[in-house]
Amino acid sequence: LSTYVRFIECFRNCDLSKAECNLNESPGCNKQASEECHPIKRAIAESIFDDYGQYQNIIGKMRAEHISLRVTRKLSEILIFAHVWCKRLRFIRSLFSLIGSNDGIQLINLFYQKTTFLCHLDWEYGLLMNAIVRSSNEFNNICSKWLLDAYFSEQTIWMIRIIDIGRKVHFLKVLRSTRFYEFAREERLEIIQRYLISSIWHDPPHRASLSIVLHKLDDIICDDMRIELIQNHRMVDHLVL
Repeated sequence: LSTYVRFIECFRNCDLSKAECNLNESPGCNKQASEECHPIKRAIAESIFDDYGQYQNIIGKMRAEHISLRVTRKLSEILIFAHVWCKRLRFIRSLFSLIGSNDGIQLINLFYQKTTFLCHLDWEYGLLMNAIVRSSNEFNNICSKWLLDAYFSEQTIWMIRIIDIGRKVHFLKVLRSTRFYEFAREERLEIIQRYLISSIWHDPPHRASLSIVLHKLDDIICDDMRIELIQNHRMVDHLVL
């Protein structure tokens, strides 16, 4: 291959270290992870991949033109292309760093904050607004389903269970006018310390431990709530009356 084709191949594979752009890997390496992440993160990542796809299409077209039609671009055109897309790919990588370390509304807000420093005609502004609109639509869809049918996706249903357990504990504390929830405290603390390990939040194979914690704690607290309401507060008698 000619020097020109090798140059195009570097960009086509996003091997930017060879193209002297100081970026060592493609944003595409994040695509598989985005398919398994939270819906809001996935919506943002997919919007970014749409713009990255434009870049790949341009590279593919340039390569095909040279191989099939022997069309070689002028050096000035190549330099302009390299300058523009090196800047854009750096920006894309900075966005993926935000996606990796933030979640939900916080992530949407961070993207929105970035738009305040950009002109509406900037390519970066369009990319950010596309991500914001798609992620906001996804979040709105999540909220609508939750408010209408108490539905939540399987990917984040564990968060609802955590909140539900805490809500029950809070209810019992208020009912008993106590600052702390003392029922089976040692047993519950042992379950948490044994199964609630930090790796469950980043290592999927350990996620089963979270299910164990939630199942055991929910059983204990539901038993306490049943006794409190039915026996101590005679809820059945009140319903009959």
